[in-house]
Amino acid sequence: MLLRRLLVPFVLFLLILGMAAVFLPAKETNLGVDYLVATAAAEESLAVPEPIPEMLAPPQATVIIDCRRPSVHETGMKQIAVSVATLWAEPGVARPKDELSLQNPVLLRDWLEPLSTKEKLWFVGKLETQALLGTNVLVLEEGDEWVKISIPEQNTPKREEGYPGWMPKSQLADVEFSYEACPKAVVSLPTAFLHEAPDPSSPSVEISFNTLLPVLGEEETWLVVDAPQGTRYVEKASVLMETDIEASREKLVETAQSFLGLPYIWSGASGFGFDCSGFTYSLYRSIGIAIPRDAKDQAKAGEQIPSSELLPGDLLFYAYDRGKGKVHHVAMYIGEGMMIHSPKTERPLEIIPMNTPAYAAEFAGARRFFP
Repeated sequence: MLLRRLLVPFVLFLLILGMAAVFLPAKETNLGVDYLVATAAAEESLAVPEPIPEMLAPPQATVIIDCRRPSVHETGMKQIAVSVATLWAEPGVARPKDELSLQNPVLLRDWLEPLSTKEKLWFVGKLETQALLGTNVLVLEEGDEWVKISIPEQNTPKREEGYPGWMPKSQLADVEFSYEACPKAVVSLPTAFLHEAPDPSSPSVEISFNTLLPVLGEEETWLVVDAPQGTRYVEKASVLMETDIEASREKLVETAQSFLGLPYIWSGASGFGFDCSGFTYSLYRSIGIAIPRDAKDQAKAGEQIPSSELLPGDLLFYAYDRGKGKVHHVAMYIGEGMMIHSPKTERPLEIIPMNTPAYAAEFAGARRFFP
């Protein structure tokens, strides 16, 4: 009996303890909270900081390569120091209205646009060709204000050293550097602007299609280039890197069509105006293929192609005496029986059917310059 009296309170005590363990919440210890806080702090300290917006970073020119070397060109070598130099058959024959083409800097657009058709026809026989900014030329004769030069990159039977002509001495500069090690950009639009600073509103000079520019660096949407005037800037959108040039028939046709409506200029070989052979010469040069400067010489180069096998990019030639005499004109075939050409002073650059009667009657054959 005594044992029973002792067991009953003991059992009741155990039951009370069990119920307390079930229904009462366990006390939260500082160990768990402190651990979570410490872990969160550690993760925050390891998180990657947000990048600084690019607009807050000051623009900096990135030098590509220190590529300029002292020039070792032969004696008499100079370079064109204006956007486009026009070569004349004789010195001193220019009219007062041609003065803008003779100065430095030259103002080609201001010179050509106001001229009437009659005033442009006066150029026939008086102008020879044109040379672009930075082109190396060889001085043949020198006067007080004029020099006779040849352009080695313009092939002609007229002179072994290259296409000859007279130009103002003030439009030439010494060749100070060799750029063989430099990357190069080529103007891919009809014209572009060479700026004194990486800012479209900065002073600038309008330069031509095909102008070759040694690249010294880049700055956002600009390339830093070297020119006879010193360091200049050109927008990336207006040039192609020489290594990116696509030598294809499609590219040739696409480039040719970008000049539609451009006025014809006798001796023209720039984006300000072409003559017929200056147009085809410049097109092929833009894809890295050298052909002679004049139509009659282009007609003797390349591979002769029958009309039935024409492909876009092949050149078409036209001659007096119903195609049997002296070659006087060249056009480029663009496919589907059509051709593109710079016809004459009275008409701008255009696309017409190859069988247009006036041309079909003088067709003298076709030549191919692609491998």
